[in-house]
Amino acid sequence: MLAKKLCELCGGAPGIGSVVEFFDEYQQNKPLTTREIQLLPAMLRRAELETLYGIVCTAGDGPLGTGRAAALQNVLAALSRIDDADFSECIQNLNITRRRLADAADFSASDESTQQLYLKAAAEISERTSASEQTVVRKAFELSKGRTGRRALVGCSLLAEGKPELIRALRAEKKRLKGLKNDHGANSPSDSGKRTDVQKHKYVKLSNSAKCALLTVFEALLAAALLVPAAAAAGRLGSAFFPANTRVSAWFTVLTVIFGLMPALSAAFAIEARLMPVFKKPRPLPRLSLRGGIGEENRTLVAVPVLITSEKSVRQAAETLEAHYLAAQDFAAANCGAEFAILADFPDSAEKTKQGEAELIELAKKLT
Repeated sequence: MLAKKLCELCGGAPGIGSVVEFFDEYQQNKPLTTREIQLLPAMLRRAELETLYGIVCTAGDGPLGTGRAAALQNVLAALSRIDDADFSECIQNLNITRRRLADAADFSASDESTQQLYLKAAAEISERTSASEQTVVRKAFELSKGRTGRRALVGCSLLAEGKPELIRALRAEKKRLKGLKNDHGANSPSDSGKRTDVQKHKYVKLSNSAKCALLTVFEALLAAALLVPAAAAAGRLGSAFFPANTRVSAWFTVLTVIFGLMPALSAAFAIEARLMPVFKKPRPLPRLSLRGGIGEENRTLVAVPVLITSEKSVRQAAETLEAHYLAAQDFAAANCGAEFAILADFPDSAEKTKQGEAELIELAKKLT
């Protein structure tokens, strides 16, 4: 175990600098995955706990000798140092995938939570395609070159509509490399019965129209499933009250279907809305960090819409606008590129202007 080897070399809990130096050297031959790097603090704790367990087991029921007591004290001190250390910057510095993604403008401009989404997406695609995370990022950069709009962003290939294309490109590259390997006689007989990664992950991508059509069919079937028992019960009820008149019994069934159609559709829609989060998990939206303000390229207008009916409505709109402005004070100090305004109108009237409207406009100008 690498963590245990590092602890042995450092004679206890290693410092942050030692961790970075050790794993930087190791990753020159074999880069670690994002998940492995995130588990470094836990692995260091485990290494120290295994050392502690070994000391306790070798001591048995007898008293600890001077050497074992000193070793035990060192392990406990090492565990305390590991708990007190802040590994966040160390983990960022060691992550080769993060270093490569830092060259992407959209990744560098994103906040920390969005950067974690990039790293998680690269790790998931790596697992699906059996390619390294660095290969996934390299291919995402290749696909973004020469593109315009959203497709020019690396994040589009990792998180958005460019993801299927990235996965296909990685699998095609893997298949091509495997073919070259087989051409050189490196194909082993044991591989003949295995399914390839491409075969394992075949899927059909439905268009939005097809998805809507399937949902509509599902709602209709669900509504029908709810209506059939009600219609059958209505038919039995009509037969019970009017046993000699089958026409009345049939009308009971028809009226039940007509009046029960809307409630059944509403119930089907409610059931579908309940089931959707189970099968389709919500995804967080990427966010910009805006460390240096919004910038001219993202310049925006924050407008508070209001229908002016009285002086009170003007003052309420001004208070709402002030709340938005104060919430953006950090950006405002950095010349954020956002303007704040009230978007107002008066109620419809047969006259172009009414008495008192000029005064309300002046009040709005004064308050803003």
